[in-house]
Parts: sequence; C-alpha cells; structure tokens
Amino acid sequence: MESLGYELIKSGKRTTYIRDGISVSDYHLGSRYSRDGIEEEIEKKNTRFTQQNLARQTAAKSRMYTKTDPLDRISVPAYDEYGRRRPFLIRFLLLIKKYIEFLSDRYLDEMLDRFHPHVATAIQ
Repeated sequence: MESLGYELIKSGKRTTYIRDGISVSDYHLGSRYSRDGIEEEIEKKNTRFTQQNLARQTAAKSRMYTKTDPLDRISVPAYDEYGRRRPFLIRFLLLIKKYIEFLSDRYLDEMLDRFHPHVATAIQ
C-alpha cells in the first residue's frame, strides 16, 4: 500500500490509511479488510486449495486402481438385444456368469496343471 502512495499508521489491531489528506481506518472498511480478516481469508483459501488438491489426488488414485482391475470392466447391459429391460435378478445372474467365465479363462490352465497334469499336456 505504501508503494501506491498511502501512509500507514498501525495502532494495535487497526490500521489507518492516509492519502491526499483523506484517512480511512480498516475498522470502517469492515473486518474483512482488517489485518486479521485478510489473514483469515488467506488461510481459508489455502485450506480450500489443499482440500482440492487432496480430493484430486484421491480421485487420481481411485482412477488408477479401477484401471488396473479387469473385474471392474465386466458389466451386463440393462436392456437385451430386443430393447426390453432385463429384471435385476436376470442381470445379476448374467453378471455372475460373466465373472465365472472371466475367472475360468484366466485360471483354467493353472488349475488343470495343478490337479490334472496329464490333461493339460493333452490339450496343448
């Protein structure tokens, strides 16, 4: 403020700004413009900024985990090929079926090797 031509007189918590013979106290401007009010606004802004950064980091982490988990990509459409809405129970059973298909495709070779080694070699 002094660089803009104001003279500052500090007395306790109040600051008086004087320019061209006109003096204005921050008390008359309101608590928002007092030193404590400005510091409080800065603190609120910094807190809000850190909360936003934390929220962004959390969202980025959750996106990272969902991208790496292939089971999250399994879904069943709510409508069948004729445009009719599927009941929840049917959708749930189809979802279980898709999970089993996915897991069996993924771990079938390992299970065959573990339980029946001669069958796995015959298939290959």
